[in-house]
Amino acid sequence: MADNFGADTDQSLVHQYGVEECTQIVQQIPTNGLPLQPYITPTPVVYKVYNINNPVGLQIESQGGLMAVEDPRKVFENRERESKETQTETQKNSRITLLKPMPKQSTCNRVDGVSQRIVARMELLEEQGNWLKYDKFLRSAMKRFEEDSDILVRIVLEDVVAAYFREDFRGGYTRLQHADDLVQKVCDPAQQQTHRLYLRSALLRKQNRHDEAENINTLALQGLPYMRSGRDTASVWYNIAALKAQVLYKCENSPDRANELYREAVSAFQNAIEHYGTGLDAKDETCRNHLRRSHIRLAMVAVGCWYDGTTNGTNPDLIAREDLQKAENSLSEVENSLWEGIPNRMRCSWYLAKSDLFRRRGKIQRAVEMAQEALRVAKKGDFPTEVKFAEVRLDLLRRTAELKIEEAQEDEDVGDMAWLSSEESTEETDMTLSPKTKNPYPLRMRQPRDKSGSEAGEDEISSSRTTTWAQSAVLLMISILLPVLTALLIHCMYVLQ
Repeated sequence: MADNFGADTDQSLVHQYGVEECTQIVQQIPTNGLPLQPYITPTPVVYKVYNINNPVGLQIESQGGLMAVEDPRKVFENRERESKETQTETQKNSRITLLKPMPKQSTCNRVDGVSQRIVARMELLEEQGNWLKYDKFLRSAMKRFEEDSDILVRIVLEDVVAAYFREDFRGGYTRLQHADDLVQKVCDPAQQQTHRLYLRSALLRKQNRHDEAENINTLALQGLPYMRSGRDTASVWYNIAALKAQVLYKCENSPDRANELYREAVSAFQNAIEHYGTGLDAKDETCRNHLRRSHIRLAMVAVGCWYDGTTNGTNPDLIAREDLQKAENSLSEVENSLWEGIPNRMRCSWYLAKSDLFRRRGKIQRAVEMAQEALRVAKKGDFPTEVKFAEVRLDLLRRTAELKIEEAQEDEDVGDMAWLSSEESTEETDMTLSPKTKNPYPLRMRQPRDKSGSEAGEDEISSSRTTTWAQSAVLLMISILLPVLTALLIHCMYVLQ
């Protein structure tokens, strides 16, 4: 009876927990035949990162704030052993082992041609904010290519970009999980896995989860040597640059850290521009809009466009002339060579960058006009991020204009206060020419005097005013009496004749 009970227990445990867990549990069964209730620890969150040298994948376990990478050779051996154990067939005179075939690496020319046309259409609808047409097109494309993993994974990943624009983070992460299931079935797993990683980094950046986004970017960089130069390699650099720029202008940084972030952001944007240009030369038209975006974002970094005038971010203060020229060159490249077919969202970003370029050069009215146009386009296209950006920019320009008006009023006051002594006037003028403030448009300030000096100054001013009134009275009397005296003198001379 005991033997039968043990056999039943063993079978139920195998069904519930599997072979390895069952072995551990059965060893703990006491002699009286009553099984212990096992404690199964929760499964840790696992991120799968694929490498060309290990198509099965690295298992990166995230427990708390730490990340541990298992030995890829061990993972491959375990997978191979499980495959052998589960797919072994025994025939009369032979024992055949069947292994699951791994995806073969190929040029994927057919896939690239079809997917580029689909992705280009999706991008256009995303930039226009035409979500009704986008959703309809997406459903049609996914249904048509549901059996073609190579094309389907590209459609799913592009839909993550739409979730980014819509700020639909839950939907974005769901699509990333779907893409992870498809990556193992495609002809270029390393390329698509890196694609998935930099999109995940973009979502994290959008949520201001900068440290997590930085970790994902580090993983994405490891895939660059195994990818074809073009859109995906450029997008890795673009996301690195965008993260550096966001940390630079939205977080407090020391001067040294701010300079380092600025250099890294500019360098990464330049790498992105180079790789997008390579993709465009290779007839990948999906690179054109990304090339526009990279030029505009580079200009934004150069002029400190993300700084909103608050004390939280890094204030770029005065912008060097070469940086202003760098921004103007990128914006001119978009306007002269890439403007045709530019979508509304990108047009809005261009206006915002141009607005800040005018602001940095002191042309406030032109800057306001560009920001107002950006706000109009953003509201018309239903772009919430750009609407907020334009409103913040207009608020900063309003405050800047108010400072300009106050400066002009103080200049007029200084001109009217001619009664000040020459020493005081010189002292105040020196203060206006060298303001010690980080505001790009500082108020002109006067140096305060102490109480004793103030009282002495008031006495001196009162005395000066009394003297001035006396002199004025004398002059008035002279001006009145002079004609009378002149007439009397002429009359006397006539009588004497």
